[in-house]
Amino acid sequence: MLLRSNGSLSDKTQMEERKWEELHTDCLVNIFKRVGIESLFLDVPFVCKSWYGTTHNPLCWGSLIFPDLDPKSRFVQRLFYEQRLNGVSTPKSHVNAFFTTFAWKFDGFSASAFMRFIVKRSCKSATTLRLPQNCTEDDLEFFADECPALTFLDIPHDVLLQYYYVIPKLISKWKHLEILRLGCLLDMQDIFTQVGIHCKSFIGLSIEGVYIGKAEASTIINFLPHIKHLTIRGARISRKNLLRILKGCEGLVFLDATDCVGFVKDNEILKLAEHIHCFKCEGAISADEYELLHQEDEDAFL
Repeated sequence: MLLRSNGSLSDKTQMEERKWEELHTDCLVNIFKRVGIESLFLDVPFVCKSWYGTTHNPLCWGSLIFPDLDPKSRFVQRLFYEQRLNGVSTPKSHVNAFFTTFAWKFDGFSASAFMRFIVKRSCKSATTLRLPQNCTEDDLEFFADECPALTFLDIPHDVLLQYYYVIPKLISKWKHLEILRLGCLLDMQDIFTQVGIHCKSFIGLSIEGVYIGKAEASTIINFLPHIKHLTIRGARISRKNLLRILKGCEGLVFLDATDCVGFVKDNEILKLAEHIHCFKCEGAISADEYELLHQEDEDAFL
């Protein structure tokens, strides 16, 4: 064994003798909260007792980015495999605890039951939530009540289309919301009105791959005039409507218009964007150029 002049173990030897399971809990929590729900649920708890114990810390469940919960999805198949492999006689893992609590009651896998089980693990400390595609109206109400600390909320296209009448009513429960990501622009006015009233720390909006016409641009300007971060990557937006946003949202410090369709960068756009610390518009093309490229692709396919 190598010794230093003062008799202590060398750094190399000490490092070799350290064990992952002996890491301080705070360090483990800092790692586990970044790995995602699937790994936190199906991988980490099975490594050792200390890792399993650490996963009960609510801070590990602060980011609720749900995997695909379709019964035929890879995640759900893994879930049932672990259940069959380990049994459910005692809740020795999150998997067993979930099945013991819900599976027999719901006669098989229930996406809602799983989501609620996970959300409860966060003990109302979750700050990030991506609403699952297959959530119900009752699930939305549950998320609103159990996730009051949210700073980031992602509402997928299908959820917003199906429950556009519900979302504005729930915004008041997310008073700490800072960033909102929308999969479509349906009922923006009602949503943004509630954001303006209840979310005093709100600074960012992400609406990628959507159509932004005059009405949409005007709604952003009128209801979110103090917005600082705006992402419209891949959106269809005309030069005129981009100019509207640049003129109307004077507080922007970040604007990502990468790969947008409907405008090309010119001197007027750059002049109006001078005050923006980070302005991205690489890959933006005109509508005519976009149509030409797609026509060439269709011709090549034929």
